[in-house]
Amino acid sequence: MDTTQDRLFKLEMRLAAIEYLVANMYAVAVAQVPDAERKMKAANEALRANLRGQVVPGLDAAWSDHVMAEMQDAMERVLVMMEEMIANLAKAQASGSAKAASAVPLGAHRGSAMSAMRTAWLRLSS
Repeated sequence: MDTTQDRLFKLEMRLAAIEYLVANMYAVAVAQVPDAERKMKAANEALRANLRGQVVPGLDAAWSDHVMAEMQDAMERVLVMMEEMIANLAKAQASGSAKAASAVPLGAHRGSAMSAMRTAWLRLSS
């Protein structure tokens, strides 16, 4: 990998780690609320609706739409990760698992940080 690709890969990995940590902290906190899955889905839907209505000041309409579409895609990745983590924590709590209030393993869900890392590696190494 050349220097630019190496830097891009490291940035992708840092971003994947931050996304995972944010999603995990959110999931662990929200899982403590009664009816967490329903409340979290409602909050996430409100966030999605809010993002759809945003524009970027100072950009023409086409660029604003493009920037906001990228932002929505990035947020969707994190929101899906959060939703899956909450579902996994709810299952653990329902089964009485001792790990019910702990962090969710890195590869425990479909939208995992491991998947993001693999995708970044394949994109940058080709």
